Amino acid sequence: MTQPLLLYSTATRLAYSVAQRYFGELHYVWCAPRDDPDPHAFHNPPSSNPILLYRTYERDIAGGDEHSAVIAANRRGIIRGAVAKEAQGMIDRPTRELIEAVAKQAPLPDFKPLLFVIPYAKVANRVKPAGIDDRARPMAQEFIIEELPRSSFDVLDLSR
Repeated sequence: MTQPLLLYSTATRLAYSVAQRYFGELHYVWCAPRDDPDPHAFHNPPSSNPILLYRTYERDIAGGDEHSAVIAANRRGIIRGAVAKEAQGMIDRPTRELIEAVAKQAPLPDFKPLLFVIPYAKVANRVKPAGIDDRARPMAQEFIIEELPRSSFDVLDLSR
């Protein structure tokens, strides 16, 4: 498989801020390349397409959807990340508890989406393919970067 030039990931402003402040500017991301323009190729489903996911966050926030599935998943992901960082010794218990409380109580605007643009060449040694069972579709192109340094990606706000 030819390596993509760029990978994209959608994060929330809250998740971005937590990683920047408490996790040494290291971000845990699921990412994907841009959709293949070939109409016969498999495309990532909406849950693993960073642009469509970005638009889902925007729609749910604009609609005031306090029961948004993507926002609920992001809250859980931030808490899971804090638990993992405490287990690694990166943060202490009070910091983990603070992050958990913030994630549970954050208002919808804190989940404003951000698009990470990641040059593949900068992260080639950090990228792992997502497991087949973890992908939204077995043929989807989904990757995980467990510790993406802030210096290795750009952040876009598409709503501006």
